[in-house]
Amino acid sequence: LLTGISAFLVISLLTLSLTIWVTGILQLRRSLRVWGAADLVVALVAAALAAQGEINTNSLLLMGIALGLELGIIAWLGQKHEGQMAID
Repeated sequence: LLTGISAFLVISLLTLSLTIWVTGILQLRRSLRVWGAADLVVALVAAALAAQGEINTNSLLLMGIALGLELGIIAWLGQKHEGQMAID
């Protein structure tokens, strides 16, 4: 169905997810945080589809690094603004 999914597409989706999620945390908007999580799921599905096709190890490493950076930034910001988000 979806062939030719590149690592660039996955990294772009992860970047989009990170941007939306960070905006949701900083502006205390729950809907943006939900959209960021949904984009993350879409990026992970795209990564799984990309891994089924032909993909080199460098691209796989870049996707893993991008995912790790995103989850690290989200966890750090979530803990930093935990009190403010609890009110929301």
